[in-house]
Amino acid sequence: MEQLHARCGDWRTEPDGLEIRSILSEDDTYLRWAPREYSEVAIRLGAAPSLGGAVRMTQLARDLIDVAIDHGGSFPIALTPQATRTQAEACYPRLKAFLAEKRRRDPAERITNAWYSRYRGLFFGEDVEVRWGR
Repeated sequence: MEQLHARCGDWRTEPDGLEIRSILSEDDTYLRWAPREYSEVAIRLGAAPSLGGAVRMTQLARDLIDVAIDHGGSFPIALTPQATRTQAEACYPRLKAFLAEKRRRDPAERITNAWYSRYRGLFFGEDVEVRWGR
């Protein structure tokens, strides 16, 4: 909690709310969020009224994910689109295989959603050459 407040202070913002709850371990799903019992700290960050504010909130969310990882924790993959590929790989080592299997079984991508599109892009997106034109 101390690091949470320090990171929020660094970004000059305060969380809109916090919830703490116990999460039991589960082994029923392929992409396990809780391989052991956790105490989840759900943090609600304020909505940003501008593009710059939205970028700052994304950077703060990534900082907070790093804090969780540093303490042996994780993040709920379905609720955290701000996560980087490195963060996703650290918490969900089976994610790349899951996405590859989805592509193998559904090559036309008839079944898709925003979550799948986000992580497919992170793991299989093509690099785009950036050039500045006149």
